[in-house]
Amino acid sequence: RSSDLYKERTTLIGFKMISARSGIVLAAYVSPIIYLSTDNLKDGFALLGLIGGVFITVMGLIAFFSTKNAKMVQPKNTNMSFKEINPFIQTKELVQNKPFARLFSLFMLQNLAIGASASTLIYFIINILKVDQSFIGTLFTLGAVVSLLVTPIWVVISQKIGKKKAFGIAILIVAVVMIAAFFLNSNYFYLIFVLYVIVGFSDAGTQLMPNSMVPDTVEFDEALTGERREGVIFGAWAFCRKSGMAGGAFLASIVLSVFGYESGALEQSDSALWGIRFAYAGIPVILWFLSWVLLKKYDLTEEKFEEIKQFNLAKRIEGYKDV
Repeated sequence: RSSDLYKERTTLIGFKMISARSGIVLAAYVSPIIYLSTDNLKDGFALLGLIGGVFITVMGLIAFFSTKNAKMVQPKNTNMSFKEINPFIQTKELVQNKPFARLFSLFMLQNLAIGASASTLIYFIINILKVDQSFIGTLFTLGAVVSLLVTPIWVVISQKIGKKKAFGIAILIVAVVMIAAFFLNSNYFYLIFVLYVIVGFSDAGTQLMPNSMVPDTVEFDEALTGERREGVIFGAWAFCRKSGMAGGAFLASIVLSVFGYESGALEQSDSALWGIRFAYAGIPVILWFLSWVLLKKYDLTEEKFEEIKQFNLAKRIEGYKDV
């Protein structure tokens, strides 16, 4: 269901995050069982694809029929104007939506940081910690399970101190963890598991908070433009997530190249090893800190949100009277 209540949105997004992370953990556990159940990997992955396709189709149909009676806002005008299909005008208005523009910017930095770390984890594991790459699956699963379990805790924290403060705390935690990871070495490789427990805890907060804050910017956008533009805002939000992750991986590859990393080499130079550390932890620390600075400028509080919501409601009532 949908909600126009400031705090309830965090709870709903919390349920969404729990479902998503449960799916990740389930897929990580079940997938190897499926593709290793056949005589060869080719048939195994074909079977995995078939089962996955059927599962996705069935779940999509269940979601479709389960939400057919969900509350929705009917548009007053179904004719598409030039303004509504012009991406330049839409982008200009999104930039004018200051809360969304700031949230978009810091979320982009956040995803750049995640993309850089995720894409260089294998290099960090093999070349810095000197352990087998199979540890990667264990680390990802550990982080996902922790995030799944602590998401309700972050919901409660946000209810007590607000989304912005909770988001700031989560950012600072992950930044400190990445600083610690930067100095980690093979003598203390087991500490990576401790760090990933903390990463899992903070990741739940850094994902929950911005995704529960972006719906609030829709209200601000309506007051600014007089239109409900959830589609435009959430489309831009999805673009931010995907381009940020891809951009982070690209940024990390440039850093590795600059520091002299040699693909396939059994031993890397000292410069390349520092490059791996910088790409995996150094760049993310900088990006996380910059996102924390941007968050300080985000000012769409619960009080301001309620004022904007009442303003929009009054304008809608006035518009209906005119009709």
